[in-house]
Amino acid sequence: MRVLVVDTRPEQVTALEEVLVEAGFEVLGFISGTSDIYKHTRELQPDAIVISADSPARDTLEHLALIARNTPKPMVMFAANADYDMIREAAVAGVSFYVVPQLSPIAARSLVETAVAHFNGTRQLQRDLETARQHMEERRIVDLAKCRMMEREGLGEAGAYRRMQRMAMESSTKLVEVARGILGKA
Repeated sequence: MRVLVVDTRPEQVTALEEVLVEAGFEVLGFISGTSDIYKHTRELQPDAIVISADSPARDTLEHLALIARNTPKPMVMFAANADYDMIREAAVAGVSFYVVPQLSPIAARSLVETAVAHFNGTRQLQRDLETARQHMEERRIVDLAKCRMMEREGLGEAGAYRRMQRMAMESSTKLVEVARGILGKA
């Protein structure tokens, strides 16, 4: 797995790199300042972003939230200590936050893989939600068109639906497209 590392403590970079490499990660690069996080993420396309900070600055969390919105990646943050507000802000920014006083290769691997699995699960839920919303909107359009046909042609609900189905079959289009056409004509 390819990771990009953000560390606000330049003196810790070598130790963190050793832990990550020993854990089996390919370290693509290190960023010490927050301003380059977004740029490097877009250029390097890491599988995950690993952030290490004694006390993450609000800037760092804001930049990570920008990444979460524009180029979503699994993000995991390790800190030696944290308070509830910091953990909450990290979660809102889309970051899995772990308080780990001493990071070992085994813990690093486990926590990054957990963050990636959580990220992938959340992304799938978001896709499923969007699909469900789209289906509901299509169903609403079909129902509106069916009502319009019932009013206009004096058909019952089943008859209007069958006629729309027949129109869709005859024109080799989706039912929702036929419904949009009916609504557009009226």
